[in-house]
Amino acid sequence: MADNTPKVPSRGHKYYMLNTFYGLGYWPFSAAIASGFAWLMFWAFILLFENYYNMLLISTAVLSGFALLEAYLNRSFVKEDPKQVVFDEFVGMMAIFLICPEIDLLVSVGALVLFRVIDNIKFPPFNYFDNKKAVWAVYADDIFIGIVLGLIAKLVMMFW
Repeated sequence: MADNTPKVPSRGHKYYMLNTFYGLGYWPFSAAIASGFAWLMFWAFILLFENYYNMLLISTAVLSGFALLEAYLNRSFVKEDPKQVVFDEFVGMMAIFLICPEIDLLVSVGALVLFRVIDNIKFPPFNYFDNKKAVWAVYADDIFIGIVLGLIAKLVMMFW
């Protein structure tokens, strides 16, 4: 009889480099929050470039494409989103900053906290993708949360 339980990605698995965000998913405390802070450091780095918005768009497209390809090649987390896979949180944070690139540090930390709360609770409509058993669904819920929080951040920055 075949064991159909999803496998937890091992540290040396060749298709989990990006999805565990270069091993950050194995952080012993809260890997998802660590991934969010890694995104804030990435955002600070992107701001050093003169045309940072184009750099952000290109890096988002390239990294997301490789992460989805990596996830497709190792479909073991299709049935369940293992906690070691934290790149979906990273991409969700990217969505916030793509929609609201003028976000400041205080609002971005608030967005990170709200992102983690919504991602943990998953109340409607954010839980729509939880029942889908596909590789893209692992990313879709976090991207959706990021889009909504990006729109909220845009409103906050307009009226701040």
